[in-house]
Amino acid sequence: MLSILLRSGLIFASFLMVSSSTLLGVTSEEAKAIVASPVVISATKYPSQLDQTGDTVRVITSDELSALGVGSLQEALSLVANVHISSSYGVSSIFNRGTHSGSTPIQLNGVSLFDPLSTNGAPFFLNIHLQAVERIEFVSGSKSTLHGSGATGGMINIITPETATDDGVVMELGQGQFNVQGNYPLQVGNHRLLVNGYLERNHSGSAVPQYNGVDFDEIDQINAQTFSVYWRNPDLFTGQMNGYYQFNFMDQDLDKTSYDDPNYTSQIQQHLTRFDYSKPLSGQQFLNINYSRNALHRHYENLKDNADEDTELNDYHGLSHHLDMTHLSQLNHQQTLLLGLDIAQDQGRQSTDYSGDKSEISDQQQSATSLYTQFRFLNPVLSTQLGARFTNYHDQKTVQTASASFFRKVPLIGATATLSFRTGYRNPTLYERFDPTYGNDSLKAESSESQELSLQKSFRYAAVKLTHFNHLLDSKITGTAENNYKNTNINGLSRSVGQELSIQVPRVGWLQFLRLDMSQVDSKEAGKNALKVPEHKVTLSTGLQYQRALLGISMHHVGSQFASASSSLPSYSFANLNLSYTLSQKHSMGLKIENITNEFFQMATNNFSPGRTALISYSLAL
Repeated sequence: MLSILLRSGLIFASFLMVSSSTLLGVTSEEAKAIVASPVVISATKYPSQLDQTGDTVRVITSDELSALGVGSLQEALSLVANVHISSSYGVSSIFNRGTHSGSTPIQLNGVSLFDPLSTNGAPFFLNIHLQAVERIEFVSGSKSTLHGSGATGGMINIITPETATDDGVVMELGQGQFNVQGNYPLQVGNHRLLVNGYLERNHSGSAVPQYNGVDFDEIDQINAQTFSVYWRNPDLFTGQMNGYYQFNFMDQDLDKTSYDDPNYTSQIQQHLTRFDYSKPLSGQQFLNINYSRNALHRHYENLKDNADEDTELNDYHGLSHHLDMTHLSQLNHQQTLLLGLDIAQDQGRQSTDYSGDKSEISDQQQSATSLYTQFRFLNPVLSTQLGARFTNYHDQKTVQTASASFFRKVPLIGATATLSFRTGYRNPTLYERFDPTYGNDSLKAESSESQELSLQKSFRYAAVKLTHFNHLLDSKITGTAENNYKNTNINGLSRSVGQELSIQVPRVGWLQFLRLDMSQVDSKEAGKNALKVPEHKVTLSTGLQYQRALLGISMHHVGSQFASASSSLPSYSFANLNLSYTLSQKHSMGLKIENITNEFFQMATNNFSPGRTALISYSLAL
């Protein structure tokens, strides 16, 4: 499969390089454009040109999201070839480069979506809707030295604009669903405010009447609301202060099997808060203080009915506080030093009632304190990016991590080669430590090692990047039959080895963007095939604009994956189309069609696509 990926990518790259300016409809000056290196924050915790870092970062821009009509985080992440999203029973999980679902933390405007009561530290993001996004930064490879616990496989940073010049409303209507969102900017003196709101009514999950000759009566109703406020004062206490608050609510009907279970529901409430203060100090030195809070309440209720013989109630209350202070020194135009202090505290409680058989996690809390640093030296001979972190967690346990990246342009071929070595860690969650049945308070942190080699070259019409990675996870926290599934650190190594190929075409003429991503991974856990990890994945997305019309197309192929030790899910392919048309300066309309090439496919065990759906949108700028 790898040879096929490489051959396909090289053929496609060659086509892009020899394409004439007439074919693309651009002038000779525009034909000289190359893919510009975007400015990212996640790789270094301060704005940096991507080609001046030692990281692999996939940036999903607002233009790409808008052209493709992407409205949810799951849909956005499906554009990334080395990521697979699995959704079932009201929970969505990320599998990045073959690592487990707790290896890739997500931040929304600097607030971690970490759930302290999750089984393996996985973020809870099912209720996150992309109302207005500036960009999504997806960092592949361990970033524990900068972002702490859990970032052993990478991290995701969702950045939304904190200011806006226009207010507006967008309404979407489709088969079994209705969405409306709006934003309103406001300025009072030096205080700038932006208010966003989102409302969703969706029961398109009932659109699957039959699959492979089997009748379905599956209903998956969703009622969701989101309200957020951004606040900024650029001149407060001789520095800049930013504030952010978001409330998410979602009520969803769930189905444990392939038939409707009308009395199985979930209700999610979440409060996200952040305050950020930044101040320039003497010379080229900068101070930043960031406090964030995530309060998450999940309630699941499955009442006794024809589908279930028993009543099951589950209630989870999780609360995370995070204080991060950094000092950035620009030593000279080549050298930058970052020093940081990171304090995290998790609190939570859980109750379970299975037909009168009750269990609970009483109010528990845990904390971790970290000191970390990152040094970057840009040099035409050899650039380096070095990092280290020391963490004290849970009853005076300690863990150390380090990272080293080396990158330079290779003579003759003009490509940039990057070689990285990184270690990472993940602390046990409250659930893993204190669950009355499976908990183990003596757990230690998971540890990881990874190596990555990449080669990137920019041509006239495209940038091509080829990456090879090797990821090892030790002391994985899991339960086995030998210890009655009680959480234990398993010393057997979990390993993921793979290759990635990406080709990106810049905005030229009527072509707004074009992105081809391919990934192949071989993932093993203690010598056995890892579950829910496709053996390969290919994504192609493009946006084409002609006068007032904008067409976005995304195509996906997901390889086969193991659903259990003895069963697998077949590969599947699908495509989405989004067409928008600007009626006037203030009015526009759109049409989105999902699953236009493959109406039904199984994304997870007994969880099928909702069929071919169409969504009509109307946008009004006030």
